[in-house]
Amino acid sequence: MTEPAHLNPENWTVFDRRARLLLLVAALVSYAAFWWAAKLFHLPEHRGHGITLMHQPLEGLLVTLVIFLVCVLIGTLIAGSIRFDAGLFSAAAGLLALSIAGGSIRGLMLTAGSPALFMALAIETLLLGAILLAGWQLQWILHRNEWLKPDGIRDGVLDVPQPIVQKLLSLGVQVVVMTVAMLLLAQSDRQAQVIVAVGLSAFLGTLASYYVGPVQPSVWFWMGPIIVGTIGYVLTYANPGGWEIADPRGYFAALVRPLPLDYAGAGTLGALMGYWLSRRWQANAEAAQRDHAVKSPAT
Repeated sequence: MTEPAHLNPENWTVFDRRARLLLLVAALVSYAAFWWAAKLFHLPEHRGHGITLMHQPLEGLLVTLVIFLVCVLIGTLIAGSIRFDAGLFSAAAGLLALSIAGGSIRGLMLTAGSPALFMALAIETLLLGAILLAGWQLQWILHRNEWLKPDGIRDGVLDVPQPIVQKLLSLGVQVVVMTVAMLLLAQSDRQAQVIVAVGLSAFLGTLASYYVGPVQPSVWFWMGPIIVGTIGYVLTYANPGGWEIADPRGYFAALVRPLPLDYAGAGTLGALMGYWLSRRWQANAEAAQRDHAVKSPAT
C-alpha cells in the first residue's frame, strides 16, 4: 500500500541549506522593513532611550500592525513553501528592529514618572499579542484559499485533534518553564542578553511543552512569551521596588528587563523554532515506528 502523500517521507520538508536560506532572507526583509518604518515614523522618538509603543499609540501601534501584516505576506511569499508559520516567523524578526532601535528598558525606567510604566508595558504586550494573532489569522486566510499548506504536509506529522484541556496544559507548561528559564538567564537589562534570554527561554519552554503535549497549531506555544511578559509587568507594577533607579527588585524582576517588543519578537522566534524542531523529532519517531512495524514479522 502506498502511503498518503502528506506522510510520504520524500515529501517532508527538512531544514536543509535552501530552507534555512529562504527563512533567513524572509527574516532580513522583514527586519529591513521595520527598520525603515522606524526611521520614517520616528519610532522611537528618542533612540537609545528604550521604546514603548504606548507613547505613540496611533502611529506606533497602527504602523506596527500594518508593517507586520505586510511582512507576514512577504515572508509567506518567500518561505511559505518551507513552513506554514514562515510569514509569522519573519515578521516577528522584524519586530526586533524596533526594539534594537529603541535600546534597553533602562532608559524608559529612568524617565518614567511613576511605576505606572509597568502597567502600560503590560497593556502593550497584550496589544502586541493581538497583532501576532492578526498575522496568524492572515496565514489561515491564505490557507483557506489554498495558498498556504498546513504543518502536517510540511513535516509529515499526522495531526490528531486535541481537547482544549490538553492545549491549555501545554500552554501552562510553556509559561512555567519559560518563566523559570528567564529568571536564570535574564540577569541584566543589557539588550543583547535579554533578547537571547527571551528567545532561548521560549525555545526551551516549547520543547518541554510539546513533550508534555504535542498539540497544534503553533499559537499554543508562541502565546507563552506574551503571557510571561504580561505577568512580569503586572507583578512589578504591584510591587515596584527599585523602579526609580532602573533596578527593579523582587523575585520576578528578570521578567521586566526585556521590552514588550522582545517578548513578541524574540519570544515568537524561539517558540516557533522549538515547535518546528519538536515536530521534526515527532515525525522521525513516527517514521521509525512505521519502519519497525513493516520489518517486524506478523504475530
